[in-house]
Amino acid sequence: MSESGAILKKDRVYKRLFEGVVSSISGDKSKISRAVPLSDLQKDGDSRCDNHRCAVDLCRKKGVDYLVSVKVLQRTSAKVSGHNKYLLRKDTGTLYSVSVRVTDIAAEKQEQLFSGRNITSGNAGSYDKRIRKSVSNYFDGIEICKDNKEQGADSFITPFGISVSGIIVRPYGSYEDTADIGYGANVRFSSYISGMKEFNLALDFSAASLSPAGENINSAYFLSPHLLAGYSFGLTESFRIVPSFGPGYVFHLIDGDRENSGEKSKEWYYNPSVSGGIEFIYNIIPGASVVMSPSCTYFFGQNGSGSYAVISAGYRYEF
Repeated sequence: MSESGAILKKDRVYKRLFEGVVSSISGDKSKISRAVPLSDLQKDGDSRCDNHRCAVDLCRKKGVDYLVSVKVLQRTSAKVSGHNKYLLRKDTGTLYSVSVRVTDIAAEKQEQLFSGRNITSGNAGSYDKRIRKSVSNYFDGIEICKDNKEQGADSFITPFGISVSGIIVRPYGSYEDTADIGYGANVRFSSYISGMKEFNLALDFSAASLSPAGENINSAYFLSPHLLAGYSFGLTESFRIVPSFGPGYVFHLIDGDRENSGEKSKEWYYNPSVSGGIEFIYNIIPGASVVMSPSCTYFFGQNGSGSYAVISAGYRYEF
């Protein structure tokens, strides 16, 4: 558990709002083994985190499960227009707003627990209670395994996302003698290994209908499952790239006279293959991203090998 923020000790309202979160976290011993400030996780030689992505990466490296972020803003009462400014107490020259968010480090999901505005020294106590309740309710809903070893064993490979995309396919090599540019769909189920979230494993399925090449071919289709291993590079808080590579198979369904024997027929062809590509993932809202990916697949056959390139674009949902 970690928290982030700053305390102005000379401002008792600011301090009360901030420390209300810290005390509610530290007091829940049934769910939280230890709560530490973010600054305590940083060594003297480390650069200080100044953004949310840096804080999440630091927590992951240190084995922290949740990051609680507290943001308290203040403004003078002179900025309040209309009748509201006359309702303020004379000893209150400042209004406050507070936002409390929690990030599940493993799932990389952020949730807002509490948000309040126009807080004064007169109503800070009631807001303090509401903040404490919101934080406590969140952690009360977390299921804790009795044995961390069992938890790690059960979640060695953790599914975390599915993407659905439209694809454009361009055959190359000997494959051009059978098929031309076509269109289809791709579905990818992604997971990661426990403790190595950057290392991704994906089960990838592509299917497409290709334009026939030449008069001897009536139609051409393929289905290709692949098992891909990749590594996720976070370039910004919202954007990351994932190069991946892996083996698979390409199943061709071709209707025509592929062997130039003079007789047309519909037949299946099976070819082992390897595929590689790069996913470009941009997070639009927590749990949802847009994805674009160029890739290339090379397959091996008794009568020659072939390949095809794919450009895909679609939507990714993360559990």
